[in-house]
Amino acid sequence: MADDGKRDDKKFQKKRVGHLTQVSDVLQGLLQNSKSQLSDGFLRWRLEQEWGAVVGPTISQQTVPCAFERGVLFIYVKHPAWAQELRFFTDSIKEKVNTHLGPINGQAWARDVKFTLSRRAAVTEPGSSSD
Repeated sequence: MADDGKRDDKKFQKKRVGHLTQVSDVLQGLLQNSKSQLSDGFLRWRLEQEWGAVVGPTISQQTVPCAFERGVLFIYVKHPAWAQELRFFTDSIKEKVNTHLGPINGQAWARDVKFTLSRRAAVTEPGSSSD
């Protein structure tokens, strides 16, 4: 009977041993496909980290994604001349961002892109109007 008890323990151990997933992978999966403000913040942070790969080195040296609210991505631009020039590329940048991040809950993440010369101006209180 003692042998049976040991066998049961081994069976139990075998069932417990399985595929372990890193916490970062679990969090990324949860945050990447959610509609929460935390998810939007995570995606904006991820976009900032990978910005050069998204828009290329020339544009990334002059810009940085600085806020996201209600489907609008705010991009900080270092110089007014760059801000003016980039307005012509709004649709292209929006498409690159959405392609890079992939569909979120079946939809494009950024519905619009706005350029700002002030990082503080792009950061608004939750629920306030950004226009």
